[in-house]
Amino acid sequence: MILGLVSNSEFNGDFKKSPFSFKNFNLNYISLSENEVQIPMTAYTPSYQNDLFVGNCLSLFADFGQHKTNVSPEDYKDNICLYVLDLKQDFSASDPFMNIARSGEILIHLKFDNNLPDTVTFVECIAARYKEIHLVNLSYTFRAVWFIMKHFFTDKLKQRMIFHKTPETLLNYFPKAVLPKQYGGDLESYDMSSWLKKAMAPEKLAALGGRPRQTND
Repeated sequence: MILGLVSNSEFNGDFKKSPFSFKNFNLNYISLSENEVQIPMTAYTPSYQNDLFVGNCLSLFADFGQHKTNVSPEDYKDNICLYVLDLKQDFSASDPFMNIARSGEILIHLKFDNNLPDTVTFVECIAARYKEIHLVNLSYTFRAVWFIMKHFFTDKLKQRMIFHKTPETLLNYFPKAVLPKQYGGDLESYDMSSWLKKAMAPEKLAALGGRPRQTND
């Protein structure tokens, strides 16, 4: 999960500001609780006033397996202050491994050194990749800008821009096979415990490693 703070005026389309400017707002504590289990085990406690935030900066790239980047610590502190929290049981968010789906309650805890200077929008997202560009519940300002600017875009780009009045219509772009039935899909159960047990059986792992299966005579 990726978390960030952006000025409310920037988030709502102030032409003089950028909605992608994630400031630190002198945050000094951030953690997440999933079913009363804290993530990370030791909360992030940066001190931007004293330039103590390297751990947060490193997690932005290490947790995604991105070990080469042109973002400097100064860039991170001033404009790219995002916090990455790995919710996988084995902390393998950057790896192509499958984990058992689970449900529950998520709480996010924030503390600041000073009072916030402005109304702030808290942005959270789960990393995913879409071929199209999906925009949900847009402001009237953005719609007006799009009406003017779309004439300068290629047909290919315009076809990839998809607007949604509600988040629910976004589900129409997921394959039904991976959507639970309560969301209009065909998936009856996403508990993969039995599948994982079979996949991790010793004989399966031996075959993957190129070793012959052992049998008892």
